[in-house]
Amino acid sequence: MKNNILLSLALASLLALSSTGQVLLTDDFNGTSIDTSLWQPSAAFANSSVTEGGGLAMFVNRGRLLSVANFTGAIDIRGRFRFSGENADCLALNLRTDGAYITDTGDVLNAVTVVLRLQNEGDPGNITVVDHSSGGNSVRLGYANFTLRLNTF
Repeated sequence: MKNNILLSLALASLLALSSTGQVLLTDDFNGTSIDTSLWQPSAAFANSSVTEGGGLAMFVNRGRLLSVANFTGAIDIRGRFRFSGENADCLALNLRTDGAYITDTGDVLNAVTVVLRLQNEGDPGNITVVDHSSGGNSVRLGYANFTLRLNTF
């Protein structure tokens, strides 16, 4: 399995570091289009999209970015994001993934996923960590509640 980072929603910047502090991936999203030397854009649905501009990557309807590079060992991911759509928005960081997803829902098949939501949507917490890599069964590894707001970095 490839060890990639798959992102969904709106990011202002991203920095991935090795455990020794070596910069592995950095993007300020300040260009006019997604840097395909760093990212492989992916659309779950016909109306999904990922665009870049003004220091932001904007994700619509499960548009996502899969890192081109594979990473081994421990990494430190740093970035800023904001929810700018509606209360049902969520940010999903899919770690240790090969990018495969379920066609009808857009959910990632093989990953450990950290999800941040404005609303709980049936989960015990609005921050949830789920293992999607156990033979098609999802296992919730942990959850927490934390106040998140629209249009705030």
